[in-house]
Formats: sequence, C-alpha cells, structure tokens
Amino acid sequence: LTDKLSTAVVKINLDGELTQLLVTGRENLIDWVADRQHQPRIAIFHDRTSYQIKERDAATNDYRLLWEFEALSEDEIWPIGFGKAPNQLYVSAYHQGRRAIFLVDLNDPQLKLELVMSDEDYDVPASMQYSAAKQKVISLGGRYVDEEYQKLQRSLDTALSGYNNEIISTSENENLILVLSSSDSHPGQYLLWDRKEKSMSSLLERYSQLSPDLMA
Repeated sequence: LTDKLSTAVVKINLDGELTQLLVTGRENLIDWVADRQHQPRIAIFHDRTSYQIKERDAATNDYRLLWEFEALSEDEIWPIGFGKAPNQLYVSAYHQGRRAIFLVDLNDPQLKLELVMSDEDYDVPASMQYSAAKQKVISLGGRYVDEEYQKLQRSLDTALSGYNNEIISTSENENLILVLSSSDSHPGQYLLWDRKEKSMSSLLERYSQLSPDLMA
C-alpha cells in the first residue's frame, strides 16, 4: 500500500464480456460524482488533511478547481449529486453553524451557493434521491420534496402504522417499491410494494436472529 491514491472509472458489462475505461485515475483522486447523463463530472482529491473538489470537462478531460478546504473546517463544500441539468450540482456546506444543502450553477463563474434546505437546530443530512422516471430530484436531506412521494410516504405510514418506513429503491417505472419497515422493538424487514397490484409482500428479515426482547 502507498499513500498515492488513484481512482479510475470503469464501465462494466454485467454479462461479463467487456469493460471500458471511461476515465483514468490521477494522484490523490479518491472519489467521483457522475451527472445524470452518466458522465464522471466531479472528482474529489485528498492529500493529507486537505481536499480539492474539481470538475472534469468530458470533452477535453481538463479539470477545473471548484473548491479547496481543510478537513473538519467550516469551509467544507461536499458534492452530493446532480439535478436534471448537467450544470445543477447539489452540495453540502455550512450555514449559520449547521450543515445545509445548497444548489450551485456550475456555469456561474462565482459558483454562488443557493440555499435549498437548512435547519437552525440540526445538521441537514447530505443526501438526495433522483427519480429517473420523473427526471427530477424527489428527496433532499432525507425529506421528500416531491408531492407524489410525500403521498406515498403517508400511505406507507398509514398501512404500516407504528413502524418507521423507508423507501429504499424503486423499479424503473416506479410501480415496484422496496421498503424497509422497522421499529424500536423490531430490527426491520424488507417489503416489496406492488403499486399496480396494490399488494405488499415480505422479502426478508433484517437481523433475523436478533431477539426483539433485546431491543425493548
């Protein structure tokens, strides 16, 4: 092992026949964020205690420095994911002493941070969900911002009252939904919700050998 890290991006054929190198690695490059057009766009570099966030130009393979900061500082700006347009990047950064979510227009030379979600008492989780079917962001910071998904969540909570219900994933057409349902006394089970058939079936238990008595 060495301290010289390099992370490339490879496209894999799930049939096991071919692979394609999309982007070669660079020294100290540790992670990537792809846009909705499946292009590796944001590169995260780490050197000892400092980080650099760079944008890759897919046409020229040139890199532009967006932000540079020290670890554990309030100057941190972490990429979360892209919106529908290739210039819309959601990031996590500090706002009045708490982590918040901002939207950045990568075409803006000033890279102005537009506040999208904040909480004066808590850090907003650096998370988002994007719907390929709707072609838009449906969740930010663990909260649904899409009206249809807000209704889905309410329907879940009504049908499975007394449990914490989380939508984990959906099929491409969003008719099939994978749900994790748990409580203080139950580690949870994965359920498959078929919206078209209006049915829900159990797939498997999480931590099935853990006794509920130990969680009470």
